[in-house]
Amino acid sequence: PVYTIAQGQALRFPHVLKQLENMATATGGLSFAIHNPDQIRGVFEGIAGDLKHGYLLAFRPAEAKPGEWRKIEVRLTDGTNRKVRAREGYYGR
Repeated sequence: PVYTIAQGQALRFPHVLKQLENMATATGGLSFAIHNPDQIRGVFEGIAGDLKHGYLLAFRPAEAKPGEWRKIEVRLTDGTNRKVRAREGYYGR
């Protein structure tokens, strides 16, 4: 996962914030915006906590053509109110 942090001038440009959010979301990470440098410690503590609670799922997909986009969808079936963050997909080799 990629974690992005916007601070300073970046906060003034909504398109930059959206690009950072899209990058983080596509990789299963999170995006943060801080208004005060003192907030950075909390962000890193949050990222460390997030990384501690991750899972690694492995699977063997069907053959893909080189460069073909393969979507990944992860769903929980136990009815809990948990949120899944995962990569959106990958390109075949």
